[in-house]
Amino acid sequence: MNKQKYILFLLLFFIYELVGMKYNLFSPSLTILSTITLQNKPQINTENYEKLIKKIIYSNPLYNSRISNYLYSVDIIGITTVISYTNEYFYIWTIKDTKPFDVVANEDNFLGIVEQVTPKITRVRYIYSNSFQIPAKVISNDDEILGFIKTSSKIYFYPLKESKFELYSEVQTAGQFNIPAGIIIGIIYNNREVKIFKDIQKTDQVVVIRKK
Repeated sequence: MNKQKYILFLLLFFIYELVGMKYNLFSPSLTILSTITLQNKPQINTENYEKLIKKIIYSNPLYNSRISNYLYSVDIIGITTVISYTNEYFYIWTIKDTKPFDVVANEDNFLGIVEQVTPKITRVRYIYSNSFQIPAKVISNDDEILGFIKTSSKIYFYPLKESKFELYSEVQTAGQFNIPAGIIIGIIYNNREVKIFKDIQKTDQVVVIRKK
């Protein structure tokens, strides 16, 4: 009988974790993990802060006066360190005031959307996730249709109606692209398939930002 209760408990716990993962509910396992790993939290290299901010937001040469107003609609929550990457998620050390639907980016590109926040560890839905989607909460109402452009080793974002360009290596994922937190990342008109470049680099440090 005790064995059956134990198995039933594990089954219910597993189901709850799956449901919680989908609907952003409290996760006991993630909270326990954050407590256990707190003592191993690495120090942030603050020297990279300005470099990250400039590369992500302020130094993109394709930003011009017509769309520069997007740059002023961004709150920078802070810089933090990535703990680990998986196919669906990556995990970062929680920054104070981080909230679900915040945007996470590195100096190369947009990386994901914050999905669950615990006191120590934050789970982010990875851009390469099969179920990746940008929620309406981070989408502006007056966005233009935009797409990707790649020059040499860098990826930029550019209005589709103003430029024709060749697509390089790409991967397909579900969901839609728009303009979260002032970073132009494009939109696909059928709202189901998104093309993103495979050469987005994983980095140790990322910036958490939020659309005002």
